[in-house]
Amino acid sequence: MQQDEKYNPPSRLVRLFEICADKAVAWSESDLKDIFQHQLSMSLMEELQPAACEFHTLNLATIAPDQQMPHTFSELFAIAHPPIALLRLAKDYAKQADAQADDSLPPEVASALYTLSIAAALVRLNERITAMNDDDLRRGFDWVFNRWWIDAPSRDLAKQALAKLNHF
Repeated sequence: MQQDEKYNPPSRLVRLFEICADKAVAWSESDLKDIFQHQLSMSLMEELQPAACEFHTLNLATIAPDQQMPHTFSELFAIAHPPIALLRLAKDYAKQADAQADDSLPPEVASALYTLSIAAALVRLNERITAMNDDDLRRGFDWVFNRWWIDAPSRDLAKQALAKLNHF
């Protein structure tokens, strides 16, 4: 094995060429886990990039005094009373990322973020931020819950949303 192959194995180079050739990338579940974890740790404001006209609608004053403004997707999904406008922005961001054909975010990861935004609104705020029907929501929450590559707190949020939806 040459020194270059140690740091750039041929399989990694093949994937790079596939991306450059505008081919859809088949992400492994291990890749999805890493990408999902990375996305959860991303800065909300950098990723969501709310326009100035949207920023005032975030109503950040609704955050409880003992809570801080969520800075990451992970924090947004975990806090007791997340700003609903921020959840809507996260949902819209994920929906747009899923619709883009440039593979900037794997569709599975985008779908998970989309579903978790809806789940957080339902569980934490008792609000629906989607027009999806209950059956589609159940399938989405169940899908998130059954992905091993999604972290336990996110899967638990999906499970809570599913239980809440079943009580409506």
